[in-house]
Amino acid sequence: MAAIAAVSRQVARLARAVDAPRARAILAPNCSLGGGSSNHRDIGRARAALDQFDAFSAQLDDLNGLYSELGSDCDLLAELDLESDTLASTIERAFLDQSMKWIPLATSPAILTVTPGAGGADSADWASMLADMYIAHAERTGFQVQVLDRGDRAYVLELGPTSSADPVAEYPVGMYALETGVHRLVRLSPFNAAAKRHTSFAAVAVMPAANVHDPALRIVVKDSDLVVQTFRASGAGGQHVNKTDSAVRIVHVPSGIVVQCQQDRSQHRNKATALKLLRHRLGELALKARAQEKATRHGSAADTSFGSQIRSYVLHPYTSVKDNRVGFATTKADEVLRGGSVLDDLLLDLVASNAEYLAHAHLMEAIRST
Repeated sequence: MAAIAAVSRQVARLARAVDAPRARAILAPNCSLGGGSSNHRDIGRARAALDQFDAFSAQLDDLNGLYSELGSDCDLLAELDLESDTLASTIERAFLDQSMKWIPLATSPAILTVTPGAGGADSADWASMLADMYIAHAERTGFQVQVLDRGDRAYVLELGPTSSADPVAEYPVGMYALETGVHRLVRLSPFNAAAKRHTSFAAVAVMPAANVHDPALRIVVKDSDLVVQTFRASGAGGQHVNKTDSAVRIVHVPSGIVVQCQQDRSQHRNKATALKLLRHRLGELALKARAQEKATRHGSAADTSFGSQIRSYVLHPYTSVKDNRVGFATTKADEVLRGGSVLDDLLLDLVASNAEYLAHAHLMEAIRST
């Protein structure tokens, strides 16, 4: 029955993405609206999405009835499982079409940064664990993964889209954008001789890599502004990486930003990665400046420390992962931290919840404006 369960999950997610119950209640007394204006077209698209959901829901009901009738006929059950798998894939594509449209630049490569909070070695280790979680999940899903920086101050990953068997891999920003925020870990500290329970924090930030090419940010990297240094890579590197000056450090003189890369045996590839990381850091500076300017005009920004926690991970005295934004809770903390399928469920629940909220707001605005 795993196949029909997969169909049920996809139908439930699609129901949230199109905000089915509320959309049905809103559209019923406005059945004559459609056509002409952009608001009417928005209403028409909402109605089409609801009709599509109803069709899939009816197919699920039909499949449930067939499974009940077939009993233990193995040959027919195998054929029905295949039909269910195909339907689940079709509904998943519809869900992604309906939900990812609300996330700007959802198909853009994503720059994901994990920064440790206060707390010394524990927080640095927690940031490393989070970075490993995202790397494992992204690789398992089929994204292209490049580690731009892996140091004590931050971990920077670039996640690129692919046309893998999993259609989710087409949406790097869409899949991870809602991970932005503070992640909290409670565990027995491996750095404390008394093995006391310790709470660590790390901040995750996700932005489209396309942002660094946004003309409005005015990110210009001139060769004359750069000081490029090469040096011998440190750490375990085998027979080559530590014996040549393959590592590259770049100083951007106007901003004082320093980046370096020693991930590759090739100096040229390390330089290209360091330049990509520099553009990302300059993009962050530009976005912060824009946010500060907006905050100055419209009032202070919200506190982004303790109050901006989006998720808690507890490894002692029990194991759990909780994300109160969608009411998600699981005791399978180890599987989440390994980037397993439980993390899939959480990330897709977040995408569905985001779509549900925005679809409702958009439809209400269209109705009010007619």
